[in-house]
Amino acid sequence: MSAPHPVETGSHVAFALGPVDFLVKGATPSVQARLRVHMDPFATKPADDLDPGVVVSFVDHPPPVFTELHNPARDGTVTGFDGTHMYMLSANGWCRLADPSGDRPATVTCSRGFPLERLLQAVVRPTLQLTMLHRGACCVHASAVAAEGKGILIAGWSESGKTETALAFAERGAAFLSDKWTTLRAADLALVPFPISVGVRRWVLPYLPRLRSQLPVRARAQLAAAGLAGRAAQPFVARATDGTAALAATAIQRAVALGERASVRQSVLHEIYGATPSEHSGTPLELLVLLQTTPGGDIIAEEVDAAFAATRLARSASYERRDAFDLSERGRYAASGTDNDPRRATEAAEEALLLDVLSAVPIVNVRAPFPVDPRRVVEAVNRWR
Repeated sequence: MSAPHPVETGSHVAFALGPVDFLVKGATPSVQARLRVHMDPFATKPADDLDPGVVVSFVDHPPPVFTELHNPARDGTVTGFDGTHMYMLSANGWCRLADPSGDRPATVTCSRGFPLERLLQAVVRPTLQLTMLHRGACCVHASAVAAEGKGILIAGWSESGKTETALAFAERGAAFLSDKWTTLRAADLALVPFPISVGVRRWVLPYLPRLRSQLPVRARAQLAAAGLAGRAAQPFVARATDGTAALAATAIQRAVALGERASVRQSVLHEIYGATPSEHSGTPLELLVLLQTTPGGDIIAEEVDAAFAATRLARSASYERRDAFDLSERGRYAASGTDNDPRRATEAAEEALLLDVLSAVPIVNVRAPFPVDPRRVVEAVNRWR
């Protein structure tokens, strides 16, 4: 199933992302086309029909006059402050940051030259997620599938097997819903996808024959090339134990690791595993799975309470948004009279919301090594379904 063909109103393009509508103004045709890819699996909607919670405006204005600049602090980021607003700067443009806790809607303004991918990753996605808290929803650091019409949320720390477990469920007939981030609506305990690509690792494909046979050609070629590069690099990496050679070996290993994860659009996985459009509007949550990585080979699953889950989910999400909160810290520094801590406030608000809504949901904590055959994790979880 492919996303429906988009409909634009002039230079505006809009997306209904569950609890938050997203409106982009002043987008050129090329930016609109790239936005459709990045916002997958959501199709665009007529802007006049939506009530945007987040607005991005592209403008041709000259850069503002800054009262203060903040150079990179080990993060490669330059920011500016004009006495009122914080800005992220790049070699080709600027972006005025929104305050999702105060602005209604949260409004981001940027020059046309500002890099779109950086805008989406560092600014738009975190702003959408934080705005959801004001719309009765929480964006959880988790993957999700729909099995027999009921949602299974698969959460855990980064690199704990969320994606792989979701794909293993899909191999058994579940519909793949979302990866890395999933929106949970509090009012009806429904899961809605969040627009972000899916990272498919090469090592998991032997366990997922359906995906392996239908993986897009480009992704398949990338993973094959990464495998060849990894094998070719092994002798050098094994010999490089110190000094410059060790640094070079580390860089090679990182490059190979990046190559061994192919980016696949959610709509492609929906086609492979048979998701339906209705699942984009909300799938009732049936089970929450928490993945906990352990050094041993055994897989142990046990039920836990909502308090344990709410704390873990809120803290994991907070860590994953650390780049956005680092921008907030720069703002706290610039506006020295401000003493609020957005990171802790958001974490506390999400934990409270999750504690309230998860009390009615079975929660299973799965202790397992990583990497591991994800089918074994599915077998352990299925006892609670």
